[in-house]
Amino acid sequence: MRTIMISILTGLLMAGCTASTAVKEGSAISDQPDWVQSMGYYDKGVGAIGSSAKSNLGSQVQREDAMLSARNELAKNIESRVQSAISQTRQRLIEQGIAGAEELGSLQTQNAARQVVKMRLKNSRPVKQWKDPESGELYVWVVIEQRDLVAMQADVNGKVVGKTLKDASNAQHDQKIKDAFNEEFEEQFSN
Repeated sequence: MRTIMISILTGLLMAGCTASTAVKEGSAISDQPDWVQSMGYYDKGVGAIGSSAKSNLGSQVQREDAMLSARNELAKNIESRVQSAISQTRQRLIEQGIAGAEELGSLQTQNAARQVVKMRLKNSRPVKQWKDPESGELYVWVVIEQRDLVAMQADVNGKVVGKTLKDASNAQHDQKIKDAFNEEFEEQFSN
């Protein structure tokens, strides 16, 4: 009896080890929509792609996960561009000897810029979605329009750069710093 039990358990164990556990590959890249292939490139603003693997919890949960993934990617993309614009402005103005430029790199400035980005991301919207017929993975394309980027630029310039300059008591170079930031912001978001 003991030998039979060991034989059955060994057989089940071997069957479990030989079963295919490979992840489905999914469709060939050439079969994917253009917006998936271009990773969400959007010439009227900024876009990002999010995806979610096939879920036993249903398509609504899969869609919500893909949307969250896309918005997180969009937030990281935009936030890094805004931070880069602030950093580049700071560096350029320090090289020119403009007083108050050092304040642009402070943690307070970075946190304020993050808050502006988060506020503006509420205007992002899904444009398209596609479910890979091979793997079942759902892709969602989320975008933020150029007009919202322009509003974000104004918010960062007024609420972040302006406040930083006010705190630094540097009204003398106020417009020069704001103009430099606007140039860097536009450089970061030019497609």
